[in-house]
Amino acid sequence: MAYKPQFGVMIPLVLGATGRWRAFLAAAATVAALTLATFVAFGPDVWRAFFGSAHLTRVEVLEQGGTGWHKIQSVFAMVRMWGGGIPLAYVAQGAVMIAVAAALTWLWRSAAAYPLKAAALIVALVLATP
Repeated sequence: MAYKPQFGVMIPLVLGATGRWRAFLAAAATVAALTLATFVAFGPDVWRAFFGSAHLTRVEVLEQGGTGWHKIQSVFAMVRMWGGGIPLAYVAQGAVMIAVAAALTWLWRSAAAYPLKAAALIVALVLATP
């Protein structure tokens, strides 16, 4: 989840919306086991460092665009790149994530063909960057 956190948003949503509870629980158990293994192997300092770096990443990379807006594929980055303020960027990103989540839930519960559902999930993963 640390590599691409949007995987932890839309994939569990689809698993839950379609009643794939065994897969949902297996994924949750895997994340819990890996979290525990990391804690055992490296101690609590690695988690303190991880959460400490989240602030730097949020401020420097996302809000200030330190790596360049063109390198971040999200509605948030688009709003910031076009001169929108930070609050507007968060609201726009949140609105898109909610709309995408609703559309994805509807599509995956429909009788649509699986390739269409899978393609929509891939697009949702890109649009739902937290």
